[in-house]
Amino acid sequence: MTDIVRIRTLWLLDDTALGSLLTASLAIKLVMIVLEETAKASTHREKSHQVMDQVSGIYGKSLFWWVNGVLRQGYHKTFVLPDLSSLDRRMMAEHLVARFQVYWTMCESR
Repeated sequence: MTDIVRIRTLWLLDDTALGSLLTASLAIKLVMIVLEETAKASTHREKSHQVMDQVSGIYGKSLFWWVNGVLRQGYHKTFVLPDLSSLDRRMMAEHLVARFQVYWTMCESR
């Protein structure tokens, strides 16, 4: 937001060299933001069971924008197991229980 104000001020002061440089810089920043949001989603379209928070961009993750699709789908129908995305192996219950048991036995032995 402050870049826009600086660019406007430079153009009003007739500083065209710096104004054009900052305008180009702002344009590159905006292109980078758009590419950050769309690059992952377009490359992972063919994978139907991708976890949505993995393919969303930085702004989608920070605003939880990826949850909207899940909420919309859950509103229109009841979820069944194939509708849900797969978990990462490190988050599966079998893996977590094994890790938990190791720590639990360490605590019991004290």
